Amino acid sequence: MEYWRQEELGQLEGGTNAANTVWSGVVRVTNHVGVPTGFTLTVLPNTLVLIDGHTTGTTGLSFYVNGRLDVQGTEADPVTFTCTSTNMNSRWG
Repeated sequence: MEYWRQEELGQLEGGTNAANTVWSGVVRVTNHVGVPTGFTLTVLPNTLVLIDGHTTGTTGLSFYVNGRLDVQGTEADPVTFTCTSTNMNSRWG
């Protein structure tokens, strides 16, 4: 599993990463994501996480955290988790 740490849009295929990881900039999630016990996913301030939606069915992407999720956004420098698509038929949440 490879997580992206970059300023431009990075595509994240998904999976479980057995490493401490940092997200920053714009990250696009295209599959399930997991943070296992004993590991940390850190999301830096001003990060935009775009999660792909689905247009059919009842199962969407999963974001499993059995370890630690450290989201470091503030009111002045927020972190945003939202849907990639503006199409209301493929929104999640």
